[in-house]
Amino acid sequence: MPFQSGGEATNAVLGGHVPVGYFGIGNLLPNVREGRVKLIAVDSQERTPLYPSAPTLREAGYTGIPIRPWWGLFAPAATPKPMLDRVSGEAMRVLRDPGFVERHLVSVGLEPAFAAGDEFVRFLKQDRALAERLVRESGFRQQ
Repeated sequence: MPFQSGGEATNAVLGGHVPVGYFGIGNLLPNVREGRVKLIAVDSQERTPLYPSAPTLREAGYTGIPIRPWWGLFAPAATPKPMLDRVSGEAMRVLRDPGFVERHLVSVGLEPAFAAGDEFVRFLKQDRALAERLVRESGFRQQ
């Protein structure tokens, strides 16, 4: 069932309108701790320190294709390289700050992994191939 926003999807799970949802742990952790929803598993390599009793998907028996959310910075293709380098450098400077990472990423359940330049391009190609494989193996066909 498609939703217009994460809030709409969260409300559908909390209201019992859908039986299960796939969310970032930070979005629902207060509701998990209050017993309003049950955390079935986390999609990470290791159990999360935010809720260590929750198994990973692999521990819960799921051995399918891992789905990993990610965020990236993009600019128009015509952006001058010095500008790209400056923005990338500043972003990486902030993301290398342990205080920022703990306060704004780890504390809400994100597993930071940073890549820039060619490394990010390789990641994007691998992610695309993984998504294509997931669609093929799911049997989904567009009408």
